[in-house]
Amino acid sequence: MVFPAVHGPLGEDGTLAALCALTQKPVVGSGLQAGAVGMDKRVTKLVAEAIGIRVAPGRLIRATDMGDIEFETEVVVKPVSAGSSYGVTFVRDACQLDEALRIASRYDDQILIEHVVHGREIDVAVLREADGSRWAPPPLEIHTNGLFDTATKYNGTARFTVPADLGSTDRAAITQAALAMFDALGCSGVARMDFFLTDNGPVLNEVNTMPGMTAQSQVPRMFAAAGVPYGELVARLVGAAAVPFLSGLGETARSAEQPPNERTEHMRRLLLTVA
Repeated sequence: MVFPAVHGPLGEDGTLAALCALTQKPVVGSGLQAGAVGMDKRVTKLVAEAIGIRVAPGRLIRATDMGDIEFETEVVVKPVSAGSSYGVTFVRDACQLDEALRIASRYDDQILIEHVVHGREIDVAVLREADGSRWAPPPLEIHTNGLFDTATKYNGTARFTVPADLGSTDRAAITQAALAMFDALGCSGVARMDFFLTDNGPVLNEVNTMPGMTAQSQVPRMFAAAGVPYGELVARLVGAAAVPFLSGLGETARSAEQPPNERTEHMRRLLLTVA
């Protein structure tokens, strides 16, 4: 059994899951498809929009095409495929843009420039159990004075409220959006969906198919609020991975012998459009 608690490229992007599948080792969490799509922020946005979930307006550029870029609002510059907020910069003034692009280009040659979404930062975790059912514990709210960046994530200064103080309508909407993304990507194990909650409803920020699992991380906090302590959460993840049809790559391999279902076919078409 492999528990790939490794983030970023070659970790949560499905590479380790693929290697485990090739060596016939059971692996905790999502397989190649969900990991690869979840790691690519541009493709994640396409999937979200395809199933009716709002995302931040933005544009994709290549590092070689940075040139003269103009914008009329505050933006966030981020590499398309990087974890833990590496290479992400909040740009308030045009004079800051070139440096933000250079920072992002250290991590990927594809860069997203997104409008800043003003709203509460709400995380939702989704767990698939060994019996195939999936559910979400109470959402968590992140309190920041700006960008929830790498330093804040790992230096112990982040402030969270769990359960987040949400009305029933907002909680239902954001939980349903998280479950829909989990299903659309074909996730297994546990995944964390990060949203901005605006006056017009949730806006997806990103998906983490192998979220942080330290004692200070958001996912264990959310499940603890639902009465699932850390040890039990890990045991459930391992138990689910031991069931062959729940390991993402095993599921993908078996599907090759079956007619593609609607989700798989839709994902295939989306990937072809950005290949």
